[in-house]
Amino acid sequence: MRAPSELREWLTAGAAALLAQGAARGARRDAAQALHDLFRAITDPEAGDDPADARDLPLPTGRALAPLSAGRCVIDFMRTSCYLRALRLAIAEAGRRCGAVPVHVLYAGCGPFAALAVPLMPGLTEGAVTFTLLEVNARALAHARAVIEALGLGGFVRAYVQADATVWRHDAGAPVHVVVAEALQAGLEQEPQVALTANLGPQLADGGIFVPERITLRACLADRAREHDPAGGGSRSGDRVRVDLGPVLEITAAGLDGGRWQDHPGAAAGAVLPAATVVIPRHEVAARDFFILTHLEAGGGLALGDYDSGLTCPRLLHELRGLAPGTAVAFTYHVGARPGLRAEVVRRPR
Repeated sequence: MRAPSELREWLTAGAAALLAQGAARGARRDAAQALHDLFRAITDPEAGDDPADARDLPLPTGRALAPLSAGRCVIDFMRTSCYLRALRLAIAEAGRRCGAVPVHVLYAGCGPFAALAVPLMPGLTEGAVTFTLLEVNARALAHARAVIEALGLGGFVRAYVQADATVWRHDAGAPVHVVVAEALQAGLEQEPQVALTANLGPQLADGGIFVPERITLRACLADRAREHDPAGGGSRSGDRVRVDLGPVLEITAAGLDGGRWQDHPGAAAGAVLPAATVVIPRHEVAARDFFILTHLEAGGGLALGDYDSGLTCPRLLHELRGLAPGTAVAFTYHVGARPGLRAEVVRRPR
């Protein structure tokens, strides 16, 4: 194994393009791959013989990705860049708001690389910022510890905690000033981001910041043939045909759709949460495919929109295609072993 100082040089070089405001997409892509390769070289979970590295962990509120799958999320370069930059801003802002030294960051679902925190550490001051790394998968947590120790960054870590972030309670003597958590897929499906936010958001100290600060799901009608160009590798936004049907669900650290998490006490225990009802417009539209769009505001003006990341790829609802004008569709969000939106046609035109 290389010396920690040499590994940190590689880490800093890999993080530079991901943290730079004006970096080109290609530079960010290469940097994310370089970070993944560095972390893999330290942990090398694929070379191990423990099948847990390749197995998702089912939870009462969704599933925790296997260490191998979670590690590959680093390669989603726009996601990694956006979160890193937003977390860096959140740490600075929380320090100003809370007047706390050190700023205590809770990284919920840190995965095998703690990849949304480790690249920031060389640019932070030890003693001014401290991290609690929370992870339900013991193998992933062990890999994260190995990464941090190999890089000589252990002085930034307050604690390594194996626990389910949807039910974990922090020590009242150690206020949490920033929470960072990326446990979602497009449409807030499968993974426990909603239950996690409902549990951890209210535990933030006064003035504390949650990253991401807002996730919004919207419904729209679109022509899927004009949505995305696989061969071109990008969305053809100028050619899109869309009809916005309005927001369906919005979550923040404070609550759901502008309300408070305290009003939904079952959000971390398998509740069915009210969402919204949308109506297909009466006028004739060319767009007949029904999509759920995911917009993620990480914080500090940084956001991920359509096709920027795997987290924000529009989700096609095949079962709702071709609904007649005037049809009303009611949505609910289910927080359970298979979290996600459920749709029901509640009124059809006469």
